[in-house]
Amino acid sequence: MATATRPSPGRRTVSLQCEQPGAGGNAVYVINGAGVLTCADADTGKTSWQLRLGGKRGSFWSTPVIAGDRLYSFRDDGTASVVQLGERGQLLGTYSFDETILASPAIADGALFIRSDRHLWKIAGS
Repeated sequence: MATATRPSPGRRTVSLQCEQPGAGGNAVYVINGAGVLTCADADTGKTSWQLRLGGKRGSFWSTPVIAGDRLYSFRDDGTASVVQLGERGQLLGTYSFDETILASPAIADGALFIRSDRHLWKIAGS
């Protein structure tokens, strides 16, 4: 049976006032309303690092997804952010799909699937 632990007083932990979290390895990733990505230890909730995502400020409706050592997140205005994960997060780039994206992306068969209000994209290597 899994148990929950309460962090020690004074320890910096990830906020529960955030969009849906993504998880990979022993880390949890959350994005707040200001577009700040926080990486926290999944066992303790202690913040490992924070990174402001590029692009203009907007709402994150979708859950970030992780493929390998990269995290993909999407704002409702269609702006995608790609983050290199590791000891410190690094914003690799942003891209605007110029369409509303409210759905969480999916990963299958080595491809990233993104659905907007008008299209479904498949992004894959050659």
